[in-house]
Amino acid sequence: MLDSELLLNALNERSPELLAWMQRFRASAVAGADALAELAELDAETIRARLAAHARPGALPTPERLPGQPLARPFDAPWHNRPAALAWAQEMLAGRSVAAIDGSQIMPSRDIALPLGVVQAAAYINRHTADGSYETPRWLELLTPDDLGLDGNDPESASEALVNQARYELECRSACQVMQQLACTSRMALVLVDGSLTLSFAGMLHPTLRTCYVQAVQAMLACSKETRVPLVGFIDRSYARDLTRMLSLLDTSAGMIEVPDAALLDRVLEWGMRSDLWVVARDDRLSQNPPDGIDYYRELHFAYLKTSSDNPPARIELPAWVQTAGLADEVADVVRAECIVGSGYPYALSSAHSQAVLSQPDALRLWRLLDRLLHEQGFELQLAAKAAAKQRRQ
Repeated sequence: MLDSELLLNALNERSPELLAWMQRFRASAVAGADALAELAELDAETIRARLAAHARPGALPTPERLPGQPLARPFDAPWHNRPAALAWAQEMLAGRSVAAIDGSQIMPSRDIALPLGVVQAAAYINRHTADGSYETPRWLELLTPDDLGLDGNDPESASEALVNQARYELECRSACQVMQQLACTSRMALVLVDGSLTLSFAGMLHPTLRTCYVQAVQAMLACSKETRVPLVGFIDRSYARDLTRMLSLLDTSAGMIEVPDAALLDRVLEWGMRSDLWVVARDDRLSQNPPDGIDYYRELHFAYLKTSSDNPPARIELPAWVQTAGLADEVADVVRAECIVGSGYPYALSSAHSQAVLSQPDALRLWRLLDRLLHEQGFELQLAAKAAAKQRRQ
């Protein structure tokens, strides 16, 4: 239980730090807004020339960046109420296949003598046909102690990274299967995944794990290009600072702009608007030391899309071929339509999440099934006292 009096004392004691941080944030936001206004006057060639001395300036312009064009691309919503917005969304989605992929996992536990992991991916595929039917395929993998390289000493901490890797690889393979299934449809199909395609965190992992993550996302991007099915990574609340890093390098007088991209663009984007597309040129451990020497970030574009009037814009990431093929605006329209149906968040993604999620009762179900299997073979599953008590309460 949180002690409110102790918390209030801690807040009062450290309030000078908190206020100083807010003041720096406000000043940085003002400097960023000024730099953003100057950026709108530049074209792609000029920006690239000014950033030539920096190998990874955070972001680089795509051919969408034209001089004098606002960074907030207009979206003239043809409606004035939610029923009309839903009608527009239904028209945009009618006969179009939209899919989303998400995953979940059950971690090995020290509560049982035979630690197992489970990873599951699920897709929600809606072809938006008149009958309203949809598909929810699932993929599941069981991870044994041999898969996890465990010796039984500390299964939870030792296996977490391997289970997370297995989950991500399964999600990527599942997305590829769905893209292959949706190739050659009459209207442009779309596949959404929850989270970023820019895997900065992988740069801090063991080289073997890092390679597995990068190879998985590269295979997914290659599949998107091959099938011509756009892939979109959707980040609902992004704290990325790719644009603000670029702005800091373009306008050194502004100092280091510390405001996240989404917070900065929230000042200029209204509902439905998106920013220009930008090339990912992030300077992190993964880009500095990419597996096989391939910096796949340069094959990724990102933009910010205002999907809710109350929250900062979402970040969307997609393969570079989508912009080259002239599909960026259509992709943005489909994401807008999904967010209208989902009240600010893509409906397909929330549906995929509900199909994929593995809960504590699912973990208990795993234990019971394992116990039954072992009992039939003459073995007994040993549970820790705490876990046994939990089983009895269930």
